Amino acid sequence: MTKNGKSSTEAPHSKKGASPLKPPFYFKSPFALYITIPTLIALWWVLTLLPSQIPAENKQLSSTTSINILPQLSPLDRDNLKKALSGDIITMIQHITDWEIDAQILKNQGIQNIQSLPSESFLKTLQLARELTEFTSKDRYLTQSYPSASILLALLNPQNLVAIPSGLREHLDIYSEDILKAIPLNADRQRSEEIYKTQPLIAFIASYSNAQTVSTLQAQGIPTCLLPIPHSFDDICKNIEFLGEQCHAQAKAHILSSYLQAARHNMINRLAALRHQDPKSRPIKTLVLQRYHNWHCPHCHSLLGQAIDELGVRQIARDISNASGSKWNIPLSQEQMLLLSPDCLILSSPQGSPLPMFKSNPKPHYVDAYAQQDLSQYFLLAY
Repeated sequence: MTKNGKSSTEAPHSKKGASPLKPPFYFKSPFALYITIPTLIALWWVLTLLPSQIPAENKQLSSTTSINILPQLSPLDRDNLKKALSGDIITMIQHITDWEIDAQILKNQGIQNIQSLPSESFLKTLQLARELTEFTSKDRYLTQSYPSASILLALLNPQNLVAIPSGLREHLDIYSEDILKAIPLNADRQRSEEIYKTQPLIAFIASYSNAQTVSTLQAQGIPTCLLPIPHSFDDICKNIEFLGEQCHAQAKAHILSSYLQAARHNMINRLAALRHQDPKSRPIKTLVLQRYHNWHCPHCHSLLGQAIDELGVRQIARDISNASGSKWNIPLSQEQMLLLSPDCLILSSPQGSPLPMFKSNPKPHYVDAYAQQDLSQYFLLAY
């Protein structure tokens, strides 16, 4: 401290006998120490790989020479994605920095339309992560819908949730069993009296929530908050930010929202890199089918249909879907499926139901049905 009362900016080692400052002086939270190193590495790589630093002749060479680009990119692991989507800040920031480097590598290879977070958003996300402190609020919330429960499980501590939809407990491949056990109540009418005794600050409901349950909550004096149904990937991000504001977890909500955008960009970029390597290859005739009572293909207005379009997949049932009056799901008969003659068949079914007429030609690829239908951050796994 100087004579005029202002803080001194003198370096710690400039005073004789002064002891060196310890890490708590530099880092505002436990996350900061882990996040600063990957941040510095990312910035170094970004500066190193800026296209302006690559000689023009090298740029021309990279755009005409076919090389295997994907091994140069960061690994993409489903388990690590789930870890990040569950709210692990360290994993989220590591991925975001890795994907920023990936984008620069692909741009320098001459690949067009590579997507990444805007610089301002990228830096803001890193800064928020460095300053993030442990969530200590004692406020408690009731989640009546799957999306609100999934998002708040990632943003808050389990002690901040009084109840969750019972169906969530069936998906231990997505949610941590230990965390779910820490929330003993299910959000159903039979537990309304027990839920009332916990005095939740807000009950998050959906437009499809049981009307009698909502009336009971309102009669008990528990404020309700409607979470809109998302109709796009961006809507999911908006819902995350909205819940963060309602529960005073804005910083973590912004980081999770940015993570989703960065992950989506990275997956789209990888497919762009594959197409760049073999530009003359014909598009694979792909048929994506979901099963709910009957088999159907997703319309382009549905979340899954939008994801298929973004990834540049040629969904051969699109002509049928365009002729249909439905905006969400297009039922297909077995005859229609055979006439489409797909090269690639992707099936999404809770029971892993097979299609007898497609046993090996083409061999079906089964995907996680829960992720395809999810309306929270876990929809990213559908990509």
